Amino acid sequence: MKTRLYEGEEDLERILALQAAVRPPQQRSDFPGRVDFEEFLAQHDAADWIQLWEDDRGDLQGYAWVDDYRNLHFEYRPQPGLGDAMVRWGLARAAELPVEEGDENLLDSSCRGSAAERIALLRCHGFADSPVRTVHYVHRLNTPPQAPQLPEGFLMRPLAGEEEVGAVVALHRAAFGTEQMTEEDRLATMHTSEYCPELDWVVQAGDGRLAAYCTGSLSPAGEQMVGYTDPVAVHPDFQRLGLAKALLCAGAAALQARGAVCVRLGTTSENTGMRRAAEAAGFELDYEVLWFSHPFPAEAGSV
Repeated sequence: MKTRLYEGEEDLERILALQAAVRPPQQRSDFPGRVDFEEFLAQHDAADWIQLWEDDRGDLQGYAWVDDYRNLHFEYRPQPGLGDAMVRWGLARAAELPVEEGDENLLDSSCRGSAAERIALLRCHGFADSPVRTVHYVHRLNTPPQAPQLPEGFLMRPLAGEEEVGAVVALHRAAFGTEQMTEEDRLATMHTSEYCPELDWVVQAGDGRLAAYCTGSLSPAGEQMVGYTDPVAVHPDFQRLGLAKALLCAGAAALQARGAVCVRLGTTSENTGMRRAAEAAGFELDYEVLWFSHPFPAEAGSV
């Protein structure tokens, strides 16, 4: 088995082909997909972040990716020792990354709750179970979605292009209490191959402020099209007004009209507000993703 760093777009196509070969049909649209890689590669030198494993003929057997949030993603064709090698590479790579003051010094990884072998592999290498899960909802679109209902004075419309990027980033940061979203991040999303401006919705309040947003997208999953309505963010000043539900209903209808057989979204198990909005809009819980964390010594990667 040979290993090397990611080198370019040809390698991305090989990674996507590997995913299609090793993922069960119901997991073909799982993270990470094409757009997730495109967003990351638009801002990073992938050679520092993605490692490939090939057999003696040069056929791709697996890849591992440690992103800038210290999350380890990896997939491979089952064979003895390969998963172990990928986890060891991820731990070594994460130990090289700087940690900002106040951040947890952890490498995280995730998988579906049904992935018994992956769970055993991570635990064997010292990863501990996290109490927080990612919950994934689906709206199967067997019937027309509910009509969106906005409070009086609010307007739903597409984002006004790059001129509103700063405003939507500020909205995201206020909604989630984070500094992680940047204008460069949002622009990278808007420059991916699957981005559609007509599916990038905002809700504008009567005073002109952006009150909420939802980024919709449409992706192939085999011979069918699957829609997505996330992320969804609502500014704290406008929460509990039904804006998230309205965005989800409008998004589901727009995606159904474009051929989606279902619409999906994900959120954390602790985000009860988003979970209630999803269920009120006709979504139902589909599956959960478990998270695992591996700590590093306090001095590792510190800045």
